[in-house]
Amino acid sequence: DPTPVVFPAADLVTVKTLASGDSTPGEGDVVTFEIDVTNNGPDTATNVSLVDFLPAGLTPTANNGISGTGGAYDPATGVWTIGTLASGATVTLTLEGTVDVGQGGNTITNVTTAASGDQVDPSTAGDDLVETVVVDQIPVNPAIGLAKSAGDVVANGENFDVPFTLVYENTGDVALNNLTIFDNVLAQFGPTVIGTSNLTVSNFSGTGTAPTANAAWEADNSQSLVFGGFVNPGDSFEVNFVVTIDPDISGLSDHLVNQAVANGEAVDANGNALLDSAGQALTATDDSDNGSDATAENGEASPDGVFANDPTPVLIADLGIAKSVVGQPTLVGDNYQVVFEAVIENTGTVDLANLTLTEDVASQFGSVFVNASNLTLISSTTNPSSSVTLNSAFNGGSDTLLLDASAFNTLHVGDSFTVQFTVEVDATATGQQLRNQITGTGDAIDEQGNIVRDSSGNVVVAFDASDSGFDPSSSNQCSGIRISRRRCFCEVDFLQQVFVHDLLGSFSVERHVASEQFVKYDAQRVDVDLFPVDALGYFRCHVVHRSNGSCLAGLIAGDELRQAVVTDLDHVSIFVKKNVGRF
Repeated sequence: DPTPVVFPAADLVTVKTLASGDSTPGEGDVVTFEIDVTNNGPDTATNVSLVDFLPAGLTPTANNGISGTGGAYDPATGVWTIGTLASGATVTLTLEGTVDVGQGGNTITNVTTAASGDQVDPSTAGDDLVETVVVDQIPVNPAIGLAKSAGDVVANGENFDVPFTLVYENTGDVALNNLTIFDNVLAQFGPTVIGTSNLTVSNFSGTGTAPTANAAWEADNSQSLVFGGFVNPGDSFEVNFVVTIDPDISGLSDHLVNQAVANGEAVDANGNALLDSAGQALTATDDSDNGSDATAENGEASPDGVFANDPTPVLIADLGIAKSVVGQPTLVGDNYQVVFEAVIENTGTVDLANLTLTEDVASQFGSVFVNASNLTLISSTTNPSSSVTLNSAFNGGSDTLLLDASAFNTLHVGDSFTVQFTVEVDATATGQQLRNQITGTGDAIDEQGNIVRDSSGNVVVAFDASDSGFDPSSSNQCSGIRISRRRCFCEVDFLQQVFVHDLLGSFSVERHVASEQFVKYDAQRVDVDLFPVDALGYFRCHVVHRSNGSCLAGLIAGDELRQAVVTDLDHVSIFVKKNVGRF
């Protein structure tokens, strides 16, 4: 018989499995591969090895490359050196990694070579060398929550300082950078804005970086309040600023509301911009909601009952009362009768309820006071939500209320009404200076009719003591002169006062005996300055006129024209000398 030659053989079977089980892991999940090498004999295999790298897209964990008693694994070369493997024996290698951020939607494939040794491997049957996972494409939802609230209003002369606080929060699931907040208060509030100030960024909370306050915004409200910044999901910060407002600068106040807009650009953990399916940068934006909670509706619906990013109202409670003498005091019998007229206007930005008007003539005029009567509503309110009821029992002494306290007296923003009443004073008052004022109050109410309270829980109340004149929206200072949008007659010295009106052109000239000053007045002008020029009794009246710049027609016969200087078509300076002889 021929002599047989028998070569050593070892049937090595290499099988790769996905030990972690999830073929669609998400970013950050752990993926585990196991490679089993079994020697199905018949002989012992020597110098057994294979090559397998942890694939790209996975970051190795501490378990990566563990091979137990089955040789050694070099992650740098990917070589698993098994060495000698007896027939029937099995060894296992573990390759493990965490799915990297940004792998969403990608396929990660792990391929191993078949194990081999010194002996002949008679078959490749049973080898399974490839495993694949597809990383789950988790939807990216960049989102912002922006809340805006107005703090307690502080009077600033004839204006009001309104502090605002914006709360910006990253409410999405990705980081945001290049943060912006736009709040053009000048465009939204119009001419009522006197100025903006005190812009700051504060109370940053989170692991990102706060943006920087843009100081240029105070001079140009069209710019963003902030720039820069990086906020991770859940990070938040506040932006604070103050707006100085004159609510009735245009002559008629109205409700004021305001809304800001926040923006941010979505980025991955490495700061790279995230793109949508069209290749455009993913961004987040939000219109501010009234309140302080950036993630909620702040428990407030808009007037239509819908909860959705309501603008922030500016709640300035302000009441204007102007009081004047109608005509001349009239001698009736042994006493003088003086008719007073009062204009009451809601000069704030919030409706007023529980309106009160007090006119204690007896206490202010003292012994010369006789009585007050004939309280009459000369001009009624025009807004349907306003309602005022006069007090028929008013007498200026024992009953000083002009409005019926049992009625629900309300005054809508910008609405007004006018009353007249007659005061009788003893004739011995001739030559005396008699002064008196009406005081008024009103409780602020919101659009739902609820009482408005400040941060301390106190009711927000409007208060005013009447100014002498016809314009409830100005100070009507009668210690000297006051130019207003309407006529200004100072009744401070009403028993000595003389009025002279010029019906020529659009001007009137008034003389206050106590100060001996003239007032040039034009219903269309926007500015008037009057002051003495020299000791000869000349006064200069500087008039800014919107129509044709001519104010010479406003002079009354008897006034001595000293000089007229035309600076341009809208500005004329006139010097006049008082002519006492005409009175």
